[in-house]
Order: sequence, then structure tokens, then C-alpha cells
Amino acid sequence: MRRLKCRRHWATIVAKCAVSVLVLGSSLEVRAEFKVVDEKGIVEDLRRWSRPGSFETVMACGQTATVEATTPNCDAKCGATFCQTKCSRFQTPTGKDRYDLHVDDCSAGVAHVYGDNGLIVQVSREEFDQGAGTFLIPFLRQASQYLQPEGEIHLNWMWPTSTQFIDDGQVRTISAFIVEADVVYPGSAQTLRIRTVWTDQLPGARQLLLFKLGQDDIFLKARGLVGEITP
Repeated sequence: MRRLKCRRHWATIVAKCAVSVLVLGSSLEVRAEFKVVDEKGIVEDLRRWSRPGSFETVMACGQTATVEATTPNCDAKCGATFCQTKCSRFQTPTGKDRYDLHVDDCSAGVAHVYGDNGLIVQVSREEFDQGAGTFLIPFLRQASQYLQPEGEIHLNWMWPTSTQFIDDGQVRTISAFIVEADVVYPGSAQTLRIRTVWTDQLPGARQLLLFKLGQDDIFLKARGLVGEITP
């Protein structure tokens, strides 16, 4: 898949148009959201460990993150006693692709994270604070960009750790937070496990270091991340 120079610019235009269409109440289909459930107080645990910056600083416009992926999206099929997934693959020599996430359309108390893959995440100051200085909650609500159909995402585990990250050509160790969750579908006793990894030491879209389904299907991994992230 050849990456064109205009790709990011075009994705931004498309994403902004999608937001405008939603506001204008168009009859076009709008992607549904996942419901995020935090019965175990995972976000509160995250808040105890994180040292976030201010919303204005962290979610300032113009910040960009480059990520890599092994799959663009997966479809789930869950019955009473099973869950199966079928994931698309990139037709590239490496089986991977690369795209950008960037912060744009910022106003008082609201910012947007757009992805070249069509991702649109609206982040309010309240959601930023709720997510312990990250855009964890609104991002997971938009997980339908990567996983279909929509269901519920139940946060079930958080662990502080550290990882190595190449920043401006230098390898540095940064603090990170592993947040795992189960995707729950009505009528199924089985769930799907997803993992996200966040850091409070990088701003904007660079906060999100990893998002994957199971062990092998990586929806995004921050470029510059060195090695595996383990508890």
C-alpha cells in the first residue's frame, strides 16, 4: 500500500466533514459507539498513579503521532459459548501499515484526535480529567473504527510500568500504564480481550502507545516504541 503525501491532509478534510455532517443532522449512517463500563474503579487506580499535565497543554492543537499496525480492523462473531474474530490484513510486503494521529479543531475545553485511517475522537476537558489526564474513555468509545460490531467494553485491569521510547533520536525510559478490558456482547458468555497502553509523559495523540486485540492483532503501536510492554 503506497502512502501518498496528501493522505493525512485528505483524511483531515474527510474527518472534519464527517463531524459537520453529524452536526447538521444528516441522514447518512453514523458509526455507533461502544459503551465503556468501569465497575472495578480502574480509572480511579489510573488516577492514583498518573501525573497528568493540563488539558490545554496535553491536548494542544498541532501535535502528531505516527503509529504502525498489523490489521486495520476486525469483525467479531460471538455466540452463547464462543467468540471468533476475522481480521483484515494489509497488502504490503511487511504485512504492516503506518498512519498518523493528530490533534486538531481545538476550542475552549474540547479537542479532536483525527486518524489518517478515519478515526475521529472528540475529547472534552471533563473526559480528559475522567481518564486521569488521557483520552482513554472517548478513544475506547470509538473502538468501532477497529472492531465490529459494537458492544460494551468492561475495564478490568490496570498496571503501572515503564518502557523505552525513541524520542528525537534518543532512547529514553518513560512511565506507562497498561489498561486491559473485555469486549462483552449480549447473549455471549465469552469475551474478547483488548489492551491499551498509555503514558502521561508525552502529549496529545502520543499518549497512546499501543492498542491491540488478543496477542497478535495490533491496531496501532506508536512509532518509536522499543520492545514489548510488560507489567
